[in-house]
Amino acid sequence: MINRYSIGRLWLLIAMGTLFACGRNPADVINRALATRSPFPDRSSSVAFGVRTIGGPEEIQWLDNDRVLFVGYKVLESKTSDGAKPEVEPLPAIYIWNVRSNTYERHASLPPRWFICFNRGFIAYATEQRPDGGPRAWRAGMLGHEEPVPDEIATNEKALKPCLGWPREEPRVEDPTAVAISLAPEDGYIKIGEGPRLDDAVTPENQDTPVELVRPGANGSIALPIWKKEMQGLAPMRFSKFADKYVLVPRYARSHKNYRAHTPWPHDEPIPIYLISHDGRVEVVELPAGSPIPYGAYPTRRGLLWASNNAPTGNSRQAGAWLLDHGRVQKIFDHMVSAIGVSPDGCKVAYAVNDYDRSTIDVVHLMNLCGAEEGGEQ
Repeated sequence: MINRYSIGRLWLLIAMGTLFACGRNPADVINRALATRSPFPDRSSSVAFGVRTIGGPEEIQWLDNDRVLFVGYKVLESKTSDGAKPEVEPLPAIYIWNVRSNTYERHASLPPRWFICFNRGFIAYATEQRPDGGPRAWRAGMLGHEEPVPDEIATNEKALKPCLGWPREEPRVEDPTAVAISLAPEDGYIKIGEGPRLDDAVTPENQDTPVELVRPGANGSIALPIWKKEMQGLAPMRFSKFADKYVLVPRYARSHKNYRAHTPWPHDEPIPIYLISHDGRVEVVELPAGSPIPYGAYPTRRGLLWASNNAPTGNSRQAGAWLLDHGRVQKIFDHMVSAIGVSPDGCKVAYAVNDYDRSTIDVVHLMNLCGAEEGGEQ
């Protein structure tokens, strides 16, 4: 008796035979057939992202709702009919992709070992590389108005401090023994505990107690519904311009008892994502139990998006990004996420993936969660 499964296997065998006869790699075609189909309009740029990463995703910076900034390599030619890898520029550059007009500005050339930082319009980067590999010939300033910075002061904290941004871990002058995450100056900082190191701040005795928000000029602090061990290891924390909130991905589940030992998130426990308002109010969005471990979470107009590079069996297709929309989880793309960023209006996602294939080029993509037509007005 032939069922759907048998028909599917038969079709696959026929297809593989045809591919062998045509000289194409059946594994590549099968991988494409099994890949997640994007549920939203998705289009490719002509610039490859600057680095293939398997750690936490890098940030793709949105300048406004139409333009993204990132380091990349322009693709010089399209893929040939024989499947050869297309060529890219030999050296990286800072690119600004206008997704509305689908045009590219090559803002600045960079050396092979590049350094760049960008924070809310302020940018700094080295345009040359010393013989020992270090950076030199720095430029810094508001985007489009950068000026040369002498090498001898380029690494000075004051010269490049506008690039550091927030949230970030740093010592606090007013509380020098604290292990703290600085927020925007008007919001203060989150105190995890007494330092000088994080290992000193989180102990078996206090791991289940809340962290505190210390606001400027306030009398006392605000206990947040976030436990110290959830920020153990300085859990990923970002600011969402769309949500106008800080987003925290906890490091460990509350059931985790050995705060010094890393263990996977319990498969039967939901994963809370904390959205922290400027005044200390905290909203919790729970990813369902068994969800892929988030390496970064991003509020969007369609719900909470999260990226995960967790691939337990080594198949990079297990990684990717998911969307939690009114309790429904939907995967939106596969593979290790090298970089991701959400537009200020919460509609567009710029991302790059690492497909683990050195014969391919991993270009930056644009996905529109609000459903605009591909290639048209965004």
